[in-house]
Amino acid sequence: MIYYDRVSKIYADNSVALDDVSFSIEPGEFASIVGHSGAGKTTLIKMLLAEERPTSGAVFFESTNVHEIPMSRINTLRRKIGTVFQDFKLLPNKTAYENVAFAMEVADRPDDEIHSDVPHVLELVDLADKMNNFPDELSGGEQQRVAIARAIVNQPDVVVADEPTGNLDPVSTFEIVQILKKINDLGTTVVLTTHNKGVIDSLKKRVITMDRGKAICDFADLSDHDALLRQQRRVTDKHLVAIEPAANSFAGNVFDVAGFRDREVAVIRRANRRRRQRMR
Repeated sequence: MIYYDRVSKIYADNSVALDDVSFSIEPGEFASIVGHSGAGKTTLIKMLLAEERPTSGAVFFESTNVHEIPMSRINTLRRKIGTVFQDFKLLPNKTAYENVAFAMEVADRPDDEIHSDVPHVLELVDLADKMNNFPDELSGGEQQRVAIARAIVNQPDVVVADEPTGNLDPVSTFEIVQILKKINDLGTTVVLTTHNKGVIDSLKKRVITMDRGKAICDFADLSDHDALLRQQRRVTDKHLVAIEPAANSFAGNVFDVAGFRDREVAVIRRANRRRRQRMR
């Protein structure tokens, strides 16, 4: 689905953001890209969204070189990729409902779909009772859940989350990670960038480690995950930031909690059935 083919990015001041990076992400996979600030994580995301052009190499999405797509068709690409940002990027003068609905409006979705799908997706992220609240009336974790609802409301093929827990407390971090895991469990490809060690340890999914623009290691999701973690930590620990000790202890307990409630799974399945019915 996603393929970085020997991608390099060198800026005008000769600073190297990416250096001969190659890897692929398959449909339905959950891949985390880790590394310190400046390692190249966000540049990789910008390449996928065609917001940056590589100095050399190519980035493919569904076998198409994204940088050969005409500007008139770039929005078609981006509608297949739901994006979640660290700073939420919500519209401050719109309610939670209106922020999510706006993503459907710009995609030219009909009013009846908007009225049907927005409440369901807000229920999915456990914000049904706050759909009429404005962003400044929501906590950081709640704002990020609105951002995730906005990212998934148009049923993208891929969800890209760029440091989505960077500004959140451990409890909110747990909630966001559980949402991303459940989205992936139901078939959507998820690409997560993070420098939070607790998040990576809790996911037990593939980890690609970036350092000074290079992909220095790539650990797949193996059946013997304990052995994988022991090997992975030798390489990745110095490229991750552990959360504060007190918070880390609490987060460790929180991350052991079971995933989404059955009610929330049912919401996604209903939305998927409606989408399939509309496509017939």
